[in-house]
Amino acid sequence: MLFGVLLLLVLLVVQASSWWFDRQVALGAAREGAAVAADTQSGSRDPARVASDFLRRGGWLLKDPQVDAPVQDAGAHTVTVTVHCRVRSVLGSLFDGPEITVPVTVPVERFVGANG
Repeated sequence: MLFGVLLLLVLLVVQASSWWFDRQVALGAAREGAAVAADTQSGSRDPARVASDFLRRGGWLLKDPQVDAPVQDAGAHTVTVTVHCRVRSVLGSLFDGPEITVPVTVPVERFVGANG
């Protein structure tokens, strides 16, 4: 009986660690995408593609990752990139892990001349 409780605790720690790691990867991807979206000099770089590439490199544990298209506020002062994914369960395909949604909002970079 004690072994079962100990095993459950170990699995909970592993699942929580997996959730934390996956959230950090999703946050990094959203930050990368938002930085590209906020940069007016980025040219033809697609923020969603940059975030998706980041997820592909670092999120091998992520299940069904997706990146929303960047959304600018009404005055075009900020831009938001949101990443959605699921954490893989330590119990395999029996249960889905928790869903992670990470929005990152950054100010849009603007060139301001010497006279303001």
